[in-house]
Amino acid sequence: MKKFTRSLLLTLAIGLFGILFAQQQTMRIASVTVMGNETASERIIKLSMGLIEGGSVTSTDIQNGIKKLYNLRLFSDINVLATQETDAGVHVVVRVTEYPRMNDVNFEGNAKFKDEKLLEEISIIRGQVFTPHLVNKAKLAIEKKYKEAGFYNVFVDVTAEPAETEEGRVDITFLIEEGQRVFIDEIRFNTKEELFKPWRLRWQLKDTKQRDWYTFFRPAKFDPEKFLDDKNKLLQFFRDRGYRDARVLSEEVVLDSLGKKMVLVVNIDEGPQYSYRKIVIEGPEVYPEGYFLKSLELVGIKKGEPFKEKYFEMAVDSKIRSLYMDTGYLYTQVKPEITPVGTDSLDVVIKVEENHKVSVRRINFSGNTRTREYVIRREMKLMPGDVFNREKLIRSQREIFMLNYFADVVPDIVPVDDETIDVEITVEEKSSDRANASIGYSEYDGLTGSIGVDINNLGGRGQQLSVSYQKSAGTDYVSLGFTEPWLFGRPNTVGTNVYYSKRELTDYSYYYEPYDRKTIGITSHFGRRFRWPDSYFSGSWALTFAYKEYYNVRDEDYFLEYNPSGIRKLWGNSFTQIVSRDSRDKPEFPTMGSRFVWNSQLSGGIFGGKEQFVKSRITFDTYTPVIDKVVFYQNFDFGVVAPYGQYGVIPYDKLFHLGGANAMSYITPLRGYEDGSICPPNSSYESGNAMLKYSCEVRVLLSPNPTLYVLAFAEAGRIWDDLRDIKIPEMARSAGIGARVYMPMMGMLGVDFGYGFDELYYYGSGGKVTYKSPGWETHFVFGMPF
Repeated sequence: MKKFTRSLLLTLAIGLFGILFAQQQTMRIASVTVMGNETASERIIKLSMGLIEGGSVTSTDIQNGIKKLYNLRLFSDINVLATQETDAGVHVVVRVTEYPRMNDVNFEGNAKFKDEKLLEEISIIRGQVFTPHLVNKAKLAIEKKYKEAGFYNVFVDVTAEPAETEEGRVDITFLIEEGQRVFIDEIRFNTKEELFKPWRLRWQLKDTKQRDWYTFFRPAKFDPEKFLDDKNKLLQFFRDRGYRDARVLSEEVVLDSLGKKMVLVVNIDEGPQYSYRKIVIEGPEVYPEGYFLKSLELVGIKKGEPFKEKYFEMAVDSKIRSLYMDTGYLYTQVKPEITPVGTDSLDVVIKVEENHKVSVRRINFSGNTRTREYVIRREMKLMPGDVFNREKLIRSQREIFMLNYFADVVPDIVPVDDETIDVEITVEEKSSDRANASIGYSEYDGLTGSIGVDINNLGGRGQQLSVSYQKSAGTDYVSLGFTEPWLFGRPNTVGTNVYYSKRELTDYSYYYEPYDRKTIGITSHFGRRFRWPDSYFSGSWALTFAYKEYYNVRDEDYFLEYNPSGIRKLWGNSFTQIVSRDSRDKPEFPTMGSRFVWNSQLSGGIFGGKEQFVKSRITFDTYTPVIDKVVFYQNFDFGVVAPYGQYGVIPYDKLFHLGGANAMSYITPLRGYEDGSICPPNSSYESGNAMLKYSCEVRVLLSPNPTLYVLAFAEAGRIWDDLRDIKIPEMARSAGIGARVYMPMMGMLGVDFGYGFDELYYYGSGGKVTYKSPGWETHFVFGMPF
């Protein structure tokens, strides 16, 4: 490649330009001749130089013209010559040397990236002018691409050879020495004082991670651009603990002798830890200053306490700004002013400008292509004409989400004038219905076939319709149900369900029951939302009439244990009350809130029939956010059932069964054990009259739409013959991992791998009988309820 030269000296002929430099005279141009240009326009060169025949120039004009030509990045050399001077003026020759044009662009040594990928990075095309600036820019782009992939030892060189096919063009070859991929072996922090453990500081870095023995799969590459964001997160960690002046002094990358590993050294000056010296609130008239100060003190914002930036901002928002926004003062301005005093103290002045109340003029909805507007509007807690209330708007968003008709719900506020606003609710519809005609596998029933439809938003009116038929080895099940969630425009739920089932033991059955049975029944239910103790509470009441027939009894003793009269045909009529509180923020992947359900059932007595029992069950679920997209879930489950009356019949499916992962509706899951396999201590029967279970999960969201998450779980549970027999040390324990995905038209699908830690046994006539040893179980989940 020809060496780049740039000269601002003019080769003067006949002593003309020596006179110009000495005397700065203005000279007339008699003629201009351009030489050496092959592709560049002669007219462009003359105009850029400012040399016009008949015009006048000075030496300064000529120098500026040369600079303009160089800035075009078309020429490697430019010379201006004056050939002679006549009465008409000076005859000037502009001689240029053009850069060659690009011909072929080649790469050598690139094993990591294909040629096409590298061409996308350098943005060089055939026919482009070949300049040192362009080549250097392309070289840096290639190095950046490799370093982003962890190849920090990459070396890129460039060669240019005249093209054989076309004169004035060059073939460019990028010679790449990739080296080996380098990963971060360790991240070290140098601070003036060791205030925090290194692992706590490393935890703040989202994209910059070191590779440990248990994270061998992690890329652990260093990306300078992503590290800029990580530095901000690291500094925020210090600021949230009072170190307001914390800063990253520098970062160093140290490679080992083999060039395979690197140590990232981050040098930090944490500065002093600031605390509050004085807190003053100025400007409030609606609420007294003392009220706000007391509210802030309750969350640690008071004299002598460390200043924590994020918590301070959250406290100001939740204790002051939110109070105004929940009472109509939408335009209230709350501006904290923080003044350092001395070396480690802060004076805080919170200035409040209340402005005036605003009310809601209209509430508009968009995006509901299927769901009718009144179905959404009736979930709103904020109404037209109300004084604006942010808490009610957020609650309305939650209630619309919980319908489970929409993938997203976005509220917005549109100012109309100084006193009114409009609320815009934008929703994104999703399919919440399920239609199926399939063949599948159940751990309980083996090979199954089913056909049915579950419509959760019938005609966009919010009504629910379900029709299903299922057939498996020894099982037939048919059901038809309908639910109206808002009767007469009020939050009253009514519905009915008719069903028929038959279960018989065959040579192909996968699960044992002590008898065969047929059931035909009808259930009618009524529900209502409560306002007390709070608006998250609701209740429902159901009346069931069912005719049951038991035949082919294979275990007479077991049959008589829960049916002392030995009745084979009977009515089982019952009344069920459910009181629940549900404050979850979303139905498919809740990140906060809880769900409490108290289910009480009375069978027989004044409702007739020979099934006579009382059953009560309490379940409590909690959802606690850990970090972004990570949730800690807990489940507490307790139940008891007891017979009464002359007959004292308790159906087999009303007793408690434990084990597996949701194979049958009446079996409580306990992963790591076979479906329904857990017996009460010292009993060979796989059912009990009391149950206690605890589960916890760490859930990590991978995709919000469709909902996909992975989980790790630990749980323990057991059933007993009597409430008084419950002993926590006898609970069966398990742990494992799993995954869930919500598929439209199919519902929730999942798989769990659970390890049961405990040996399960009972004492028979021959002594101790072990029926489950510690080990792994695989469970498939279909249609698991949210």
